[in-house]
Amino acid sequence: MSGGLEQEWRHVLGTLRNEVGEAAFRSWLQPLTVAGCEGGQVSLAAPARFIRDWIAKHYLDRIAAPNAILASNTSS
Repeated sequence: MSGGLEQEWRHVLGTLRNEVGEAAFRSWLQPLTVAGCEGGQVSLAAPARFIRDWIAKHYLDRIAAPNAILASNTSS
């Protein structure tokens, strides 16, 4: 992951931590990593399918908003 993308991802995670609280953040969002960025889309990786599915069901809307900013900053 590039330095700029890594910095932006840390910012996104900080925003999410403030929104969902420390316990939920550590359980569900902290394990996510950026798998890549191509064509303005950021791909995230979760350590297990269960975590991926749970995040998609409960946090996708929260991830999508700051992640859209992340993608637009890395596509240029």
